[in-house]
Parts: sequence; C-alpha cells; structure tokens
Amino acid sequence: MSRIILLAALALCLAASGCKSFDSKPTADTVMDKMQVSMDPQGKLDKVSCAVYHYKVKSGTQNAIMTMYLKSPDKIKFVTRFDDSVLVKTFDGKTGWEYYNKTGLRRLASCELDEIRLQGTMLSPCVRLQKIFKKMQLAGKTEAAGQECWKLVCLPLDKYKSQPIIFFISTKTGYLVKLVEEQDTCSETVEIKTFLGAYKEFEGIKVPTRLISQVNGSLVESTLQSVEWNCKLSDADFAPPQPMR
Repeated sequence: MSRIILLAALALCLAASGCKSFDSKPTADTVMDKMQVSMDPQGKLDKVSCAVYHYKVKSGTQNAIMTMYLKSPDKIKFVTRFDDSVLVKTFDGKTGWEYYNKTGLRRLASCELDEIRLQGTMLSPCVRLQKIFKKMQLAGKTEAAGQECWKLVCLPLDKYKSQPIIFFISTKTGYLVKLVEEQDTCSETVEIKTFLGAYKEFEGIKVPTRLISQVNGSLVESTLQSVEWNCKLSDADFAPPQPMR
C-alpha cells in the first residue's frame, strides 16, 4: 500500500496545475501553459519555495495518515503513519533513503532512486513542467471520468528514466480529471490510473482534494486535509541519518 500512496500523492500534486478553457486549435505548449496559469492566476507558486501536504488515505480496511514535505528545487519527504508502523521516504537532492520501523534504514538505488528524484522535481512548488518533459504531444480529444477531455502525452527528460505520463484535462472545466502513468519497479512495470476531483482553493491556488488511484487491481482513496505554503523547512529536514552520510 505504501508505494500506491506515494504514486497517488504525485497525481494529486500534479493536478495543482489545472487549466482554463482552450483555444479552438490548442497545442501541447498552450495547454500546458493554461494548466499552470489558471490554477495559479496570480503567480503565487512562483514565490513558494516550500510546501507541506496533509492527507488521509484509505485502502480496503487499512487507513493511513501521510504528510509530504517539499523544498525547491527537488527535495521531497513522505512520512506515512499506519496503525502499527511508520514509513519515511526521502530524497535530499542527491541521496534517496527510506526508513521503515519494521525493517530499518536503507539507501534507495536504481529504479527507486529514479522515481523519487522525478517526484522531487515534478512536485517542487515553483516548477514549470515544460522544463521536465523533453516531448509533449496533444493527442486530441477523448472521454475520461465521464467528461470530454484533452489528452496530453508527456515524456520526461532522459535523466529521469521515466515512462510517458498522460494527462486528461476536461474541455469544459479545465480541470485535470485523470492521470495515467507507467512506473518501472525493480521487478515489473505497473500502470497507475488516478481520478481526481473535489477541487478546493488554498490561499488562491486550486488543488484537488480527492483522488482514487488504481494499481494492479488495488484501489487507494486519498483525501487532502490541508496545505501549508512557504512553511519553514531546512535542508537538514531531508538529510539522511548519520550512518548513511
């Protein structure tokens, strides 16, 4: 479940880049621009260097509380508390590490390191997504989540070693309503489908507060409780424990 939660958080934060109504002949660039401008019309995210997101997460009979810490340009930390365990997963801009109270401390490498490095960059509050993708393709209109949507296929830069990420953006409301991606794990490639809704404004920035993610037949429902912008976070908050330095 912990892996699904992290992927769900990625979808939730990406959706903070919603969009307005589109021109008659949009391009991938204009769609991406409007995704970012309309959800943040006053450009407030340009002045946000740190953010903290608080979620409640449910999967079947299991519940969790997750807090995600972000610090520009690429630092990220997940703290997930289950009924009987705690999982911490972090990237400090160079080193990825994980602590699980049932198994201890370990360094992230290979596909796990690639994944959290991409998450740290993509979820950075002031990021412009065009700088992360080497190719963006507008693949016409399709239906998703019961709505007519634009389909935007985005391939991250080679250094992130990632599969394409597909955005489905409502042509009526301009909201990101579905996100599809494939993640390369150390043993297989899994497809993650996430549906987003219940958008809410936090200090002038619109963010979806409810999402449902599907991975290998498992469903995870995440509910955003609150967001803190420009909270005080230091580099030390993301640094690995002393034994790993």
